[in-house]
Amino acid sequence: MSEKMFFNPDEIVVPKNVTDAKYIIKKFHTHAKKQGGYALDTETTGLLWTVDKLLMISLYSPGMAVVLPLAWDNVNLSVNDVAEILKPLVNDKKLRAYLHNAKFDMHFLYNHGVYIHNEVFDTCVLGFDLDVTKAAKLKIRAKEELGIEMVEFKDKFKIGGRHKLTLLDYPANEVGKYAALDVFATYGLADKFLRPKQEGDPYKQSVCLNSPDPDIPMLYDRVDHPIVKILWDMERAGIMVDVPKLLKAKKTYTEDLEVLETKILKEADVAFNMNSPKQVTQVFAHRGIAMDSTDEKHLESVAKRGDKLAKLMLDYRKKTKILSTYITTTLENRDELDRVHTSLNLHVAATGRLSSSAPMNL
Repeated sequence: MSEKMFFNPDEIVVPKNVTDAKYIIKKFHTHAKKQGGYALDTETTGLLWTVDKLLMISLYSPGMAVVLPLAWDNVNLSVNDVAEILKPLVNDKKLRAYLHNAKFDMHFLYNHGVYIHNEVFDTCVLGFDLDVTKAAKLKIRAKEELGIEMVEFKDKFKIGGRHKLTLLDYPANEVGKYAALDVFATYGLADKFLRPKQEGDPYKQSVCLNSPDPDIPMLYDRVDHPIVKILWDMERAGIMVDVPKLLKAKKTYTEDLEVLETKILKEADVAFNMNSPKQVTQVFAHRGIAMDSTDEKHLESVAKRGDKLAKLMLDYRKKTKILSTYITTTLENRDELDRVHTSLNLHVAATGRLSSSAPMNL
């Protein structure tokens, strides 16, 4: 980590109104120009940019940290005010912006008309390209690479569920300190993962991946760096689904499962919950078949020995998964234009293939 980097939570700048914010962001922009870049992070009400709300934006460049609370009663700042104030910063194409899981923050900002025109570097993708075996989570990677101990969000803020609290029930300054440490760590990871270009380097970006293997920086420069914004565009547009066909499939699978349930109960000769591993184990025990697990592998083993119930249970599990994971989830998560907006991940599958999540796996 650069010697210029330090983190003092008491020196975080938190504007209280629009006038303060204009002055502070202008000052931060000037400061970030001298450093060449800055880190950005958001705090939100949830993980789905299609329905959740933006609550806080945090910024860091060595020597200056800024937190912008957007929904606290004691801070006179609105999302729309801050969106306009941020535009000169995010429109500066000469600046580098470092984000951890960049597409997530980019979506929430774009919901309010803010598109990051800076040269965006995603520290999730940077870290993945350097070592696919290491965790992508910011807290874990910051500890491994920078020696920074960070508290997990769920351990710091007891919100949702039985707690009946939201992030807004905590003081803005307390949330701000947590958020500022996130952007500090993000900048630190970028500082470690990237190096300045040297004379003769063939890379298109202003900086390059810091790896002794020349093929890795080239992969990042030509493929993984530009594809982040391409995937963001794809997520934004969404995937159109054929609703009539899905509804027809839902009806077919629902009817098939009802028939299967009848056959299973008849074969088992006892009423039981087919979705309870414990009860399934007990049913097979009554049939003289001991099972350590009711997973697919064990059921297939029993089915191969000619057990009809095991065959029926395998078919039931397969159709239940298709109905719940794909058909129903797709229908429930489509927007008013019948499009599904999933997250396309570059940094999850160790093979480097794309995966999808939040709200669904495709």
